[in-house]
Amino acid sequence: ALSYPKYLNQNIDFDITSHETLNFHKPCLNRFPALQIAKDVLENEDTYPIVMNAANEFLVESFLKESIKFTDIIPKINEVLDKFPHQKINDVDDILYIDKQAKILSKELTMLQKC
Repeated sequence: ALSYPKYLNQNIDFDITSHETLNFHKPCLNRFPALQIAKDVLENEDTYPIVMNAANEFLVESFLKESIKFTDIIPKINEVLDKFPHQKINDVDDILYIDKQAKILSKELTMLQKC
């Protein structure tokens, strides 16, 4: 990510077994709001993870095409999650349909932002 789109060739020799202890701290959800979204998504209905993933795919692609700012991604994911008509999933066709509809909604909301 530091050198995108070019590949940064780094020879980093990190052996996790050479460390006696690893310390983890509770993440700051205000600083990393995507973690809170992911947590909330996992606690909700079936469609939430599909919608979040589809919105993220569309919005990251939009960012890479310089259509939106990086800081627009998380608020737009939240907006898509809030406005998407969530439903029960019965089969794979439902998953594909939800994915497509979430991307369409993401595009619509992104286009509204530009107006």
